[in-house]
Amino acid sequence: TGGVAKHVDPPSEAASSFSDTATFSTDGAVREAPLWRKAGLKILCSITCFVAATLTLEHFAEEPVAKVSRQVMEKIGLLGLFAVVLLADGLPQPFTYVPLIFIAVQGAVPKPIVFAVCAAASYSAALCGYAVGACIRRRGCAVSVFTWLQESHPHVPEMLERKGATGVALAALLPVPLALATWTAGSFRVNIWRFLLAGLCRCPKILLF
Repeated sequence: TGGVAKHVDPPSEAASSFSDTATFSTDGAVREAPLWRKAGLKILCSITCFVAATLTLEHFAEEPVAKVSRQVMEKIGLLGLFAVVLLADGLPQPFTYVPLIFIAVQGAVPKPIVFAVCAAASYSAALCGYAVGACIRRRGCAVSVFTWLQESHPHVPEMLERKGATGVALAALLPVPLALATWTAGSFRVNIWRFLLAGLCRCPKILLF
């Protein structure tokens, strides 16, 4: 009654954009938190199970395990060890080569040699994976391939899209198939020089086991 109506300006485009960005960032943080908790639990469980299995075998079946391990390494040799690790890290499959590292060590192969062979094979697989991803993108069949990859591990493509080579480094440390990260990195054209450094991040995981 007789008051002066105040005119309120609508929110500016910049403020709206900032609000959208803040919401996106918050959503990203919410999504990342469970992911890292889950990854951390998987790593902890993997290490615990590996240490428990190793101690059990060494305590109750040391001689039979050593004998079988020597026979396996005599059959496949270091070249076979290299090939298995290359395929395991070069293809998007769920199996790990950690048991083979254990067999190689128990088969009297010096640990520095086991580490060098596995690290070289894993790094070669990373380079091949990058090339495969780039070729898939050029050939136009990327939609079906990467739809399948995203369905199996949806957080990996998202992490690489947001973090680039840093995402490759993180994926190399996490208990996920390395090929998922390297193929996707090649498809996204992640900076090759940064990728070359990120590919080395698989080595600490190999050294741990």
